[in-house]
Amino acid sequence: MYKEALPPVDLQYRFPYLMENDEEAFRLEQKTDFHTLRQQAEWAGLQQGMRLLDLGCGAGVTTNMLKYLVGPSGEVVGMDASAQRIRHARGHYSSPGISFIQQDIYSDLSFLGKF
Repeated sequence: MYKEALPPVDLQYRFPYLMENDEEAFRLEQKTDFHTLRQQAEWAGLQQGMRLLDLGCGAGVTTNMLKYLVGPSGEVVGMDASAQRIRHARGHYSSPGISFIQQDIYSDLSFLGKF
């Protein structure tokens, strides 16, 4: 059977974020379950003192929970392409050991250092 090759995907093409409103931030906060997150983090080998990147952090609730899991000596960087999500996250979850960055994930992220 003959199949045409698909054209290469242009990773520079961006779709607008469709759910940019306060209700979406509330939904994101309500759907996150700490018990499940802790189980997944333990399975992945997360340990106290680690430095983590929460890529696509959205409203910041998971970033905040991850900071609790890495403890006072750990650090979590939440990154999202949405300026509105980052504003929400900073307004609700900023604390020592947590930072939020609005950044295009397809750009050079070397300024973040190692995780």
